[in-house]
Amino acid sequence: MYDELLSIELKKSPMWEINNPRVNILTRDLLAFVFESSSFNKEQMEEVFYILLSLIRIYGDPRFGHERMEEINE
Repeated sequence: MYDELLSIELKKSPMWEINNPRVNILTRDLLAFVFESSSFNKEQMEEVFYILLSLIRIYGDPRFGHERMEEINE
C-alpha cells in the first residue's frame, strides 16, 4: 500500500527529475528496505514513509525554491 501511494505521488509531479521510472523504483525500494528491516518499529517505518512523501511533494513542485532564487539573484 505505502509503495503504491509513493508511486502515485511521484507520477503527479510535472518535473521529469521526480516523475521518472528510476526515481520511482529507487524510492519504493528504499521504503521496502525500511519496512523489511528488523531495526525499525512500526512508528519509525511510518515516519520514513511520511518523510519520503513530503520530499516527493516538495521537490516535485516546480515552484520549489523559485522565490528564494529570485531573492538571491536580486
